[in-house]
Amino acid sequence: MERRSIIGVEPVAWIQRQELHLSAVGKVGGLIHDQASLLHTGLQRHDKKVAPVDRLRPARRSLALCCARLTDQRGISFEMPDLIVFNILIPHTDNATAIVHAPEKFDSWLLTVVERFGGATVMGVALRGLWFDQSLPREANPIEDHNNWYKVGVEPARVEELREFVRTTAHDFGQKCLYFERAGEADFVWDPAHDPARRAQG
Repeated sequence: MERRSIIGVEPVAWIQRQELHLSAVGKVGGLIHDQASLLHTGLQRHDKKVAPVDRLRPARRSLALCCARLTDQRGISFEMPDLIVFNILIPHTDNATAIVHAPEKFDSWLLTVVERFGGATVMGVALRGLWFDQSLPREANPIEDHNNWYKVGVEPARVEELREFVRTTAHDFGQKCLYFERAGEADFVWDPAHDPARRAQG
């Protein structure tokens, strides 16, 4: 993807930060949307068994993570968000070979993300996108492809780790760059009976 969007979504050369907000439906990182989503991360043309949701539940986060608190220079305390949320778009077609990636490749990528970062949500599959590739003659544009859209939330300290993972993803899927959007922040809202802070106080 070395192309400029003509529909309001800019590719991220060198995977730079974005502050656009996409309308999100579903759960944020740290949770699996549902098992059906895992079965349809490609073009929904295969029957691939994946691990049950229970296997993919993120490990219990420590009290220090869930209740992280910092103090600024004025001595005012504030809580860090549990997660920084990112949107990631991965095209179906290899940029160099024009080969469409198999649905199993997207499934494998998703499971890797969940196991490494604790969770992900499939926001959409086979979403149509158009780009203008400045390296091609005007008559060869726009470029059309279909993308899978994922939402991933990571702890603030792991943002750069996720960014490097997305760099590797761009290479693995044959893309010059990937759309990597910093969508916002998210917190875990606990049932009082399971709130680590309340349990620690007790």
